Amino acid sequence: MKPQVGVGIIMHYPNWGIPWLLRKGTSHGNGEWSLPGGRLEYGELLINCATRELKEEFGIDDLTEIRRIDYISEDFFPDEAMHWITHYFYAKSKQMPKLMEPDKAEKLVFHGRTPEPTFVGAQRAIEWMSDNDAW
Repeated sequence: MKPQVGVGIIMHYPNWGIPWLLRKGTSHGNGEWSLPGGRLEYGELLINCATRELKEEFGIDDLTEIRRIDYISEDFFPDEAMHWITHYFYAKSKQMPKLMEPDKAEKLVFHGRTPEPTFVGAQRAIEWMSDNDAW
């Protein structure tokens, strides 16, 4: 299978932490905590993909900031014959996230620290943000 390109979005609410989704029913990452994100569609710009995924997964359509960060993960899932290259974004909104896709995620929580088990790449993206004071 050819590599897939995706996005992951880190949203930070100073009084709440970072919203995480508990994934379910996916071919990879099932039962792991994940940031919102997904697959880049043909002809779609990365920034538009990130904005679309926030609307689809969290119902957020009023962003006060969105920017790509200098962290990209490259992950292999041999059991599913998948290879993902994921670009990460940082976003802010005054809107509170809502669980919009209960068929794909069973829970939405806020955490100041990364919950366990965490989807591959998400933990490292959060660490990159902290190490580089990129909040």
